[in-house]
Amino acid sequence: MALFFTVLLGLSVTVLSYFGYYFNRASYVSITRTILDTDAINMQAWEKQNMLDHGLEAYDASGRIHLLTDEAGKRISGNIPAIPDKVSVLEEGTILFELPERDRLFAARVHTLPDGRVLALGLDVTEQAAKYSLMSWLAGISIVFLIMVTLTSFAISAFVVRRTGEIAKTANAIMDTGDLSRRIEIDARWDDIGYMAEILNRLLARIEQLMQGVRQVSNNIAHDLRTPLTRLRNNLETLQNLEALQNNPQIRHICENLMAEAEQILSTFAALLRIARIETGREKSQFGNVLLGQIVTDVCELYEPLALEKNINLKIETHEKAVQGDRDLLFQMLANLLDNAIKYTPEGGTIHIQLGSDAYTISDTGPGVPEEDLTRIFERFYRAEKSRTLPGTGLGLSLVSAIAQLHGYTIETRNLNPGFMVTVHF
Repeated sequence: MALFFTVLLGLSVTVLSYFGYYFNRASYVSITRTILDTDAINMQAWEKQNMLDHGLEAYDASGRIHLLTDEAGKRISGNIPAIPDKVSVLEEGTILFELPERDRLFAARVHTLPDGRVLALGLDVTEQAAKYSLMSWLAGISIVFLIMVTLTSFAISAFVVRRTGEIAKTANAIMDTGDLSRRIEIDARWDDIGYMAEILNRLLARIEQLMQGVRQVSNNIAHDLRTPLTRLRNNLETLQNLEALQNNPQIRHICENLMAEAEQILSTFAALLRIARIETGREKSQFGNVLLGQIVTDVCELYEPLALEKNINLKIETHEKAVQGDRDLLFQMLANLLDNAIKYTPEGGTIHIQLGSDAYTISDTGPGVPEEDLTRIFERFYRAEKSRTLPGTGLGLSLVSAIAQLHGYTIETRNLNPGFMVTVHF
């Protein structure tokens, strides 16, 4: 838009300049030409009546100048001694010169009479020339002002676009990485955009504070409850192994159920704590060069027995790809995705795993995800309505999202009708 309006103003300046120059000069030249042509016609009429001398006397009385010379250029009559050597051209056939003794500017045309004499008729154009000069200066100043407006408008537009671009860039980075510690760079505070950026930074700081509070509370709960839950599980295991309970199947069954519930809660808290560590970037210390193709193979080998139990066909297309990352976390991410696919793929279905040069894709022939749930499946504890009957905590995909963000990856999901596909872009 800035470039468009710059070009538009530039064209306006060009048109205005041309119009001003053409109109001003055309007016100046045409008036002078008309008067001199009229004078020439009058002189020709006086010449035909053999009263040229009388006509020239009347001509001189009107404030004009003339010079009559013979064929050799010798002065015959006139109210000026001669045409000055220094002349300029107003237009073809019309010359401009200044008479120092009169301190005036004249425009003149030279005519050759039938008998060979040469007659120069001149008109005082001092006032017209002054007006033309003034109009030229005003037009020039107007052009300069318009150019200044154009450049200033472009500078302001570029300034605004750059500043809004910085705001958009920061907002996009926050959405991509989830890093609420990012702030909009403020290099000027005198303008409205600087004020808006400052308010947005305060808003981001407040959101970050609230999010940290929520995470800290959940992390503290998970951390504080893990120890008593571990004791509870150990006590249940001890109780289960008591000799007095060996012959009481009902109590042993209750103890086994309680231990399974405790294991489930401990797994949930462990997942919460691990997500918290990943989101705060604490896991980056283990980054190194990782062969992603080998991880894909290992994950498939680990889950192949589970797929065989449901008669699920695993199709694997992979090649070796080196990336920078944490091998254990990447293994966890790919394992969670495959575990999720196996969980929701019906018996006899197919899971297709493909590792390309810039993305990892896993698709299945399951029922897919309702469109209204697609944007929420990576939220903590969120589970679609039809998956609530299946075992799980709703943290598997949240862990996948946290690991992807830690590595700078983006995740794309879509339904295949039937089936569901997840793509991790490197």
